Amino acid sequence: MLQENLKLAKKVYELFNNNQIEELSNLYSKDSAIAHIPTNIVFNGPEGFKQATKIWKTAFSDARCVITNQVVTDDYIVTEFNGVGTHDGILTTPVGNIEPAGKKVNIPFVEILGVKNGKIESSKLYFDNATMMHQLELIPEKV
Repeated sequence: MLQENLKLAKKVYELFNNNQIEELSNLYSKDSAIAHIPTNIVFNGPEGFKQATKIWKTAFSDARCVITNQVVTDDYIVTEFNGVGTHDGILTTPVGNIEPAGKKVNIPFVEILGVKNGKIESSKLYFDNATMMHQLELIPEKV
């Protein structure tokens, strides 16, 4: 299992960075739950994953994950990465849409993927929403 999960850990972020979203969505089980912790939104299954990814890729068409740390076990893949990109599209949020600011962002993320039988069963995505809003110049650096 560990060797399979090591390959899966690498593949997930390669596919995202290469905009191979359909292939990436196939790595999620039909009953998977994808939770964006800062916004308290949960997406379900491969279609939910595609919906969640569309939000990011629409807002940041050049979005990429730059991995800084990764830990893999038989049941989990934990990845710390920086989400980088240019805000060149509408960002859909629970409180409304944010028009493109044209600003580059570098946002810290941690994602915990639960893995079972070679498929992603769960995703908990933690990211620094305040840092993103500051980098988009929507809030001051110091509040």
